[in-house]
Amino acid sequence: AGDEVVVHGLSFSIEDDSALVVDARAKAFEEARAKAEQLASLAGVELGAPISIVESSSRVPVPFAGELRALAEADVTTPIEPGAQEVVVTVTVRFGIRG
Repeated sequence: AGDEVVVHGLSFSIEDDSALVVDARAKAFEEARAKAEQLASLAGVELGAPISIVESSSRVPVPFAGELRALAEADVTTPIEPGAQEVVVTVTVRFGIRG
């Protein structure tokens, strides 16, 4: 029939996540520093300045393909609401040590 629509997948994304990435980056760096400070303390040395910093980030889209299949099989009209979005920043920091 002419009114049938087939959808093979649907995902939502954040249009402008730059502020979220900045916040996630700051949190990741502070977490790296806190862990390094604890390890330095346990080793009886002082934490030095960062020697290298490597960042990787990802934006994880939320797929809805399974839910769409279930809706198609049930033949119901239900609005599709976006779920939670996640912005992930991983920071690997090498710190120098003193003493």
